[in-house]
Amino acid sequence: MKPRYIIDLDKLAETARIAKGNAGRLGVHLLMALKSFPLPSAFPALLPSVEGFTCSGLYEAKLARAGLPASRHQVHVHAPAYTEDEMEEICATCSHVVFNSLAQLARFGAYARGKGCSVGLRVNPGFSSADCLAYDPCCPDSRFGVTWEELEALERLDLLEGLEGIHIHALCEGYADDFAELVERFAAK
Repeated sequence: MKPRYIIDLDKLAETARIAKGNAGRLGVHLLMALKSFPLPSAFPALLPSVEGFTCSGLYEAKLARAGLPASRHQVHVHAPAYTEDEMEEICATCSHVVFNSLAQLARFGAYARGKGCSVGLRVNPGFSSADCLAYDPCCPDSRFGVTWEELEALERLDLLEGLEGIHIHALCEGYADDFAELVERFAAK
């Protein structure tokens, strides 16, 4: 017998409805991360509850867009790097583009905005609850996101004009108390 994933789609839909209710009470958008769950056959169970997908690159974004029945769903993309060759397709596929560095933002931000994309920046908060250094996006010498030091040294503040959001990835296997500490530390800076 071949290995299989067995997914109870009714249970998945119920869990998504609960998450949607919590998101509504908190006033946040509910997005499904494709990196952890790239199964288009399960999308129909999720679509009534999620506002879109978050993807870690062009190919995940294309998978998300192909599985969406209407343009009302958002497709957010974030990646450590983008190439000039893929930027046109990223902007045609995604509603939101998150840049990993100030250099990426300077190079592609105006183009993405011009194509109608919401533009964001990944910020490295310098705090993570990850137990394993290999999975810690905030570990020493990490290349994931703009550090506080880089933001404080920024001379061209116009670079941040038009920025509509920030992306923080620091809670690998984290829980609510880890999130609360992250928010406190982030707000303090």
